[in-house]
Amino acid sequence: MPAPGPMADDAGVCPGGECWGEGVRMLELGVLGPVRAVRDGCELGLGGPKPRAVLALLLADAGRVVPAEYLAEVLWRGAPPPGAAKTLRSYVSRLRSLLDPEAALVARGGG
Repeated sequence: MPAPGPMADDAGVCPGGECWGEGVRMLELGVLGPVRAVRDGCELGLGGPKPRAVLALLLADAGRVVPAEYLAEVLWRGAPPPGAAKTLRSYVSRLRSLLDPEAALVARGGG
């Protein structure tokens, strides 16, 4: 993965222009070292350690349904707090909107 470029704001906008401009879109995801996402040369702000851990866990099981209960158990080391399901949905929703704002969020069978 190349060196990070400019950092996008929460809306995915880079200094000097939109990361989502028309034309070719490239999304690079890094999980060796810091978990990061770079869209068209612009590093996306993934948030703190827990949202980054969610992304890493989902990437590790790419193409498969990952149960929300599993994510919660790993994120909170076997002791998910009250409201963990809502917090987890928030992390996933924010990641999806950053990584692909045009994609529909789909949940299947507890995943």
